[in-house]
Amino acid sequence: MLLPSYYEGFGLAIIEAMAYALPVICTRVGVANDLFRFDTLRRLIIPILDRAEMIEGIGDRISFLRNDTAGKDEIAAAGRSIVEKEYPMELWKNKMSAVLGLQ
Repeated sequence: MLLPSYYEGFGLAIIEAMAYALPVICTRVGVANDLFRFDTLRRLIIPILDRAEMIEGIGDRISFLRNDTAGKDEIAAAGRSIVEKEYPMELWKNKMSAVLGLQ
């Protein structure tokens, strides 16, 4: 998945893609700020750059995923595992209930 955004509130699409073991190339905004602490995922997170630099960074990461199957598989597995541990459905349910005043 590719999500080169200059702003994300949270970035639910990133978490959803990782839950399906998809490698995610994204900018360091929203939830990607938190995910940056994981060395394995950091390889695909791009800093906020100007347009030309961002395009180059995206190209580099796409090349990495195409050429390093083991690295791609490692990132996919790590992403899935991190979502299961750090962002479980029960946590979402509780946070949404609190925000909506249902607790």
